[in-house]
Amino acid sequence: DAAGLWWKGEGEEAEGPFDDKYKRLPHTVQEILPLAHELAVRCNTAVLSTICELAGGQYPRSRTVSPRNYINADFTEVSMATKIFTRKCQEVQQNPNVTLFWKDDDGKTGGWVCAFGKAEVVPDPNVGKGPEVDGHDKAKVVVRIFRLEIQDYRANILGLAQIGGDRACWSEQAKFGNGSIEGFLYRP
Repeated sequence: DAAGLWWKGEGEEAEGPFDDKYKRLPHTVQEILPLAHELAVRCNTAVLSTICELAGGQYPRSRTVSPRNYINADFTEVSMATKIFTRKCQEVQQNPNVTLFWKDDDGKTGGWVCAFGKAEVVPDPNVGKGPEVDGHDKAKVVVRIFRLEIQDYRANILGLAQIGGDRACWSEQAKFGNGSIEGFLYRP
């Protein structure tokens, strides 16, 4: 095709796309979403970025979190445990717009997933009941994801925003849940 990808057959019945090594490339939400989920779960930590007020302006503030076991299967919700009095809770309450970023690095190729969402602080039912009560200072931050971006070298999903030239890529942006997913397929 115009992006340099190989297809077997023509029209609606065509199989593919395939890369230059005849490996089938994922290109639909149904194919990309499980790969994004797998990459995020494989990572021990993610970076949660919130917006903070500082020196008269708004700036991103980032920290590592461990949501690995709390990513739902369709990647529309991610949660992480925290303490109710943290800056992250204060910042989410002031501005719920956040990103989560997972970086997978196997020493050779790796990849990443960036999730955009609206966050909410959900206090433990025992918050404020005194230090002798379990959960008195606990909360979780729940992020409802509306957009995913992925680049995964192992699966040939790359975020090259260059069409034409000596490298070609084909872009897929589609809906999942109430949001969108964007991935790119690469041809060397």
